[in-house]
Amino acid sequence: MATLGVYPAQIGQAATLANVSLRCQPFSQVNDDAFGMDTGSNTSYSSEEAFEVLEFNGQLYLGMEGDNIYGARIWRSKQGVQIPTSQSDWEEVAADPQGYPFGIQNVVEADHIDSLAEFNGYMFASVANGGTSSYGTRVFRSPNGNPGTWENTTAGIGPGFGSTHNINFKDMQVFDGHLCGGTQNWSVGAQVWCTSDGSTWTQKNVSGFGEASANPRNTQVWSGYVYDGAIYFGTHHVGPLYSNYDDDIGKLYRTSSLAGTPSWEEIFSGESGSYRVNILGELDGYLYIAARNTNGIVIYRSLGGNQGTWQQVNMPGMDGDANNFAVSVDTATTYNNALYVALTNKTTGLELWRTTGLLDGNGALVDWEQVGGSGLGDSKNILAQLIPYNGYLYAWTANYTTGQQVLQTECGYEETIDIGNADVDYTFAPEIGAQIRFQELGSVSQVTVRAYPGAWDPEGLIIDGVVPVKRHYNVTVNGSGYQADVTLKYDQSEFEQSEIGDETTTYQAIWSGVEWEACPMGHQDRDTDANTVSCIDVKDLTKVTISGGTSPTAVQLTTFTAASQGKHPVRVALFLSLLALGSTLYLFKKPHLISQ
Repeated sequence: MATLGVYPAQIGQAATLANVSLRCQPFSQVNDDAFGMDTGSNTSYSSEEAFEVLEFNGQLYLGMEGDNIYGARIWRSKQGVQIPTSQSDWEEVAADPQGYPFGIQNVVEADHIDSLAEFNGYMFASVANGGTSSYGTRVFRSPNGNPGTWENTTAGIGPGFGSTHNINFKDMQVFDGHLCGGTQNWSVGAQVWCTSDGSTWTQKNVSGFGEASANPRNTQVWSGYVYDGAIYFGTHHVGPLYSNYDDDIGKLYRTSSLAGTPSWEEIFSGESGSYRVNILGELDGYLYIAARNTNGIVIYRSLGGNQGTWQQVNMPGMDGDANNFAVSVDTATTYNNALYVALTNKTTGLELWRTTGLLDGNGALVDWEQVGGSGLGDSKNILAQLIPYNGYLYAWTANYTTGQQVLQTECGYEETIDIGNADVDYTFAPEIGAQIRFQELGSVSQVTVRAYPGAWDPEGLIIDGVVPVKRHYNVTVNGSGYQADVTLKYDQSEFEQSEIGDETTTYQAIWSGVEWEACPMGHQDRDTDANTVSCIDVKDLTKVTISGGTSPTAVQLTTFTAASQGKHPVRVALFLSLLALGSTLYLFKKPHLISQ
């Protein structure tokens, strides 16, 4: 476990989880800079940022702030693309045939996508006004996200939910049968608006989270979250001097019911200069939030979210770096039992940190570990939105020099076991789900297994015409001359996302370096109740996944001739259906000889 304040700054470091390490592959870019969109008239990508991410109907969506000549854009992975690898895997879906966002010709009214959410089978997208303009936010929805299918759900009430002072609508959340989000309003204070039917909107707070009257100093909602039976919104509270951000305060409010006019409780208030509260997410029952500090970003957590229970769990800036000064909406995510946070750093590029939630040796700070720095390979990447998709972790960055980038990595559970004896079951941790028994040990003294749950291997999206189980393994054996029995485990949800169909046909597929080769029939075994698949007498282990077939193999036997009592032979066509299970052969139709 890393000691607080000493953090290696490259991909590939391990975060301790029980006896298991989490290790990430280097990030790779899977789109063209700015999705191939040019800079427009100002010849710059400045202030064009990544805003929102969402998985909807099996596709990955990214809400974009394009150049002022483009306005809001939504890019998504194309249908059937499970692992995007290049610009050809993406398509834009928000612009109309003339290129206007949702058909809005004055693109300043729809400067960027402010929030994406799924509710009642629809995808919702809110747009924000650009610069200091005040046209009012709008919210659109689509049943499938396709171009031309978006309808304005705020048409009945008007832009800004009836007030053009509501210039954006952030971080929509589903709670208590409603879809809710929060606005920025410098006139009367931030407002929470909710819908239960997708088209009728109702305000669900006193503006600015005031009690008897509006509180205009709570000007903006920045983030939302649903946790432990309540909906939370983090806000920006303006300090004594409107023109000075250094005395602004981040606050956090919640309510447990949206009935009538909800009562909102203030449960956290940061120090002067904390600016705003961004909700990072939940890990092991704790809710994590972040606020600014002159010494760098500060992160707190609470078990239950009650006032007075928030504990600071990091060193400011993670390692005392004041340049790690901020986070943004969707800048954190939970992935493979760890909380990942992308820290905004305009000096040396964004930094990616994670924690498994375990306390350090002093019992106060959690085990933060840096797993990526210098903008994840480009120091001009200053912030990022994070989202897991099909077992991979995606970081969608803002880059004012070359334009936004979509970066992809894969982080797996890894464990190394020393091997000393043959005919012994070596069982890896449950997070990995593997067991190896060496019949012949050869020169082997150590085995490392890395499991990638919920992730298809890029080379194994189709194996023998079938989408395999959504998990793959890398096995490294440090010796040769061995022969082993290998058992691997999968989750039922991973199996259900495959095309195998019949769980009794699962088998291990082993990568030869050129192609996937099935474990030989006589060497296969499986336990469908335990969700395990075994291969016996394996002599070469590298990359392994689990595939299968949907039906028994049909074999047609050739025509043969039968003769009786010296008469002319009678030609008989015989067809047999054979099913091979293990080494047993089953005949479903007996041959019948026709005689005179």
